Amino acid sequence: MLSISLIIIISLCGAFSSVFPVALYNFGMEQRSIWSISSLIGGAFWTYGFFYTLRRLRLDRVGQVSRITFVILMALVIVAAATNFMNAFGIVFDQEYGPFFAAFIFGYGLVLYNFSLLLLHPLWKKIHDQETEAPG
Repeated sequence: MLSISLIIIISLCGAFSSVFPVALYNFGMEQRSIWSISSLIGGAFWTYGFFYTLRRLRLDRVGQVSRITFVILMALVIVAAATNFMNAFGIVFDQEYGPFFAAFIFGYGLVLYNFSLLLLHPLWKKIHDQETEAPG
């Protein structure tokens, strides 16, 4: 259930994040302000997603590979949030498009990863069950 909710949350936040800078641009804001505000909101989205996932996840129900994958993905989520916040405040980055876009693409990578797991897991289980039942 967590995968479905993460897909929905990240997709909706991504949809908002893709439209919001365009709206700011249409109101005549300068580029640095657009990417600073958008990155600040993006950092807030990533931070929310991090704590939402930690609160709802049950690592006791998954195997070792899934735990390692989870730790790696959560570390990348922290990096995405930190990158957005640093871009928003002009630390390391110069309030530009690149860091915001990289975190945005990473979010859709997470959605694709979770979606593929949701689709492929039942298939893998069925194939595994058939292979264990097959004689020989």
